[in-house]
Amino acid sequence: LGAWHWGDPDHYRYQGVDYILVPIPIGGDADNDIVACFLAEDLTYVNYAYLDATYQEYAGWCAIGPGGDLYSSRNDFNEIIRYNVNWASLISGSHSAITFLEVIPLFDSGGDPIDAMENVQGGEFSDSGETLFIVTGRGECAGNGEVTPNDAIHAFSTSTWREQRRSLNTGDTSTPFAFEYNNGCACVAGSQTPEGLTYWNIDGGSVPGIRGQLHVLVDHY
Repeated sequence: LGAWHWGDPDHYRYQGVDYILVPIPIGGDADNDIVACFLAEDLTYVNYAYLDATYQEYAGWCAIGPGGDLYSSRNDFNEIIRYNVNWASLISGSHSAITFLEVIPLFDSGGDPIDAMENVQGGEFSDSGETLFIVTGRGECAGNGEVTPNDAIHAFSTSTWREQRRSLNTGDTSTPFAFEYNNGCACVAGSQTPEGLTYWNIDGGSVPGIRGQLHVLVDHY
């Protein structure tokens, strides 16, 4: 189909089977964003479905809510787009299995419309579904973007869609919500940019050498 960018994926279990959904812009055309579905067990391709071109533009991430709906946004955004997923149709081969439901405005901690955030890189819900985490920003060097005041991990309440907390770019681990990465040009041979986010509690030691709940993959280029 001319897929040229694979965005931040998410996982969902439907009728006892685990699936991975990946948002993909097609051929650079904003009218052709899709979500591709794969079996989580071995990444066997299952199907793809189109997102609504009226609202969607460059789907760089998707997240599945606790009820099975799919959430995404534009690349530069201050609102979330919610879709219904007909999982039976998606698995059986329909390319129209994902349908638009609503646009959800986002607010700052004071309840005012939030300033637009740029270069969204990933998003996922907490296990309870009470919080949606979104990471934004990209590396500044080599013409790849620019540093903005909103480059951070954003935690939104899904009951009010207000921002509960925004991470601080610091290496001080005593800071309550620290996320350190160098997206300027001070890094050796380039910048760092976040490339995906997941909420996965591995404090129990299931992954040797790694602990925590909220994880961001950072690329150095």
